[in-house]
Amino acid sequence: MARRSKEAKQSIRRRRRMRLVLRMNALAAVGLAAVLLVMINYISHREYRRVDVSRSQFYQLSGKTHNLLVGLTNRVEMTMLFSPENSIYNDVKHLLDEYAYASDYIKVSQIDPHRDLAETRELAVTYGVEELDVVILAYQDKSHVIHNEDLVKT
Repeated sequence: MARRSKEAKQSIRRRRRMRLVLRMNALAAVGLAAVLLVMINYISHREYRRVDVSRSQFYQLSGKTHNLLVGLTNRVEMTMLFSPENSIYNDVKHLLDEYAYASDYIKVSQIDPHRDLAETRELAVTYGVEELDVVILAYQDKSHVIHNEDLVKT
């Protein structure tokens, strides 16, 4: 009986050691996975690339547009004075974001005319805007207002 008791104690010790080894192994695997994720995140943050992988290439800029944007030498401010409820809001926003990504000289700002009333009034006075849902382009001392109808092909 004493022999079984001694064997039982050794078996219990082996099982405890085995569980400890398995826990340590699992902890090491989780730690290595976390380190790997941090490394991938760091590298992807430094080496950021933007690619349109959609079938239609809907948001990809044409070669002419891209060359024009890359060739800019002075700052262009694009102000999107659109209500988010507008049916083309997302398309215009994505297009302006693509412009800003293509050139460091383009600054895009978005203003909701229903929420930012003071800023909307200021833009109306500064650029002579009489309606909502427009994009205002400002380049040096020149400006141009693009209306909602001009942004959509019919």
